[in-house]
Amino acid sequence: MFREFLTRGLKSVRNEFNLVCTAVNLKKIWIYSNKNEINRKINGINGTFHFKT
Repeated sequence: MFREFLTRGLKSVRNEFNLVCTAVNLKKIWIYSNKNEINRKINGINGTFHFKT
């Protein structure tokens, strides 16, 4: 969990905050993609997209 900034100055803090936000969003994307991959394997779906007809 992010609790404090390690840098000083407004510009440095903004850069650090953007980096932390990027890391959090990448983690969310990673978790979401892994859940989808597991669901595809369980349901026997191959490929990235599956359209129901």
